[in-house]
Formats: sequence, C-alpha cells, structure tokens
Amino acid sequence: MKILLDTNLALRAYDSKDPSHIRIHAFLQSLSREDEVFVCPQVVFELRVVLTRPSADNGFGLTGSQFDKTVSDLLKDFSFLPDPHDLLYRWMRLCDENAILGKQSHDARLVAWMEAYGVDSILTLNTRHFAVFESIQVLTP
Repeated sequence: MKILLDTNLALRAYDSKDPSHIRIHAFLQSLSREDEVFVCPQVVFELRVVLTRPSADNGFGLTGSQFDKTVSDLLKDFSFLPDPHDLLYRWMRLCDENAILGKQSHDARLVAWMEAYGVDSILTLNTRHFAVFESIQVLTP
C-alpha cells in the first residue's frame, strides 16, 4: 500500500506533547514492510507555516534552521516525491468533478498529487475532509 502522510499527522508525530503522538507512532510502526509512506511538497509547505509560526499564534516558534532540520529528519523516515508537472490540471479536474470550493481545495490538491503517483491511501485525522474522494482510501490511526 502507498500512503500519503497528511500534515495533521506529521505535526502530531513531531509534537511529543500531543495526546495523539504515541498512537500515531504506534500506527506507523504497525505498517507492513511493503507499505510505503510518502510526504509531498504541500505537506512540507504546511508544516513550515505551523512550525515556524510564533507560539503565541498557535504555532511552534521554530527558526528556519530548526525547521530545516525537522524536515531533513522527516525525509529520512518517509519517501518524498516532487509535484508532478500536471498537478494543476489534475487538481482543477478534481475540484470541478467534486464541486470543491474553499478550504477543501487544499485537500483536493493532495488527492491530485496522490492520483499522479498511484498513492492509494491517505493517513489523516480529518477523515471527513477526504470522504468525497472515492478514488482513495482514508486511513486514521
């Protein structure tokens, strides 16, 4: 199985104080050797937004170099593939086919990336965000 790690899971895997941290790590450890977990560029962008945002603004307050180290560690644990050249067109098609508007457009972009690489599942805590996309399996730890 090919699995995309959603940003909300990556954040909680990073934050050892989060109540879901241990459960997420246990789930990731339980995956079979045949399973491959991916991180895509959008997840890295979204991580930077939250991890470098000041703590007073519901962020983690990391510096740029601390963030770079965190991402470097993340990419040692998970596979990374760049955005495909046709991502924009795949995303637009998914938005049109599923009447996607507003914030859910971010989720549609993840699904477009998944479809381009044949990634069949997403690991997320926001299962309802992805319910409209019948082409993927939604996993939660």
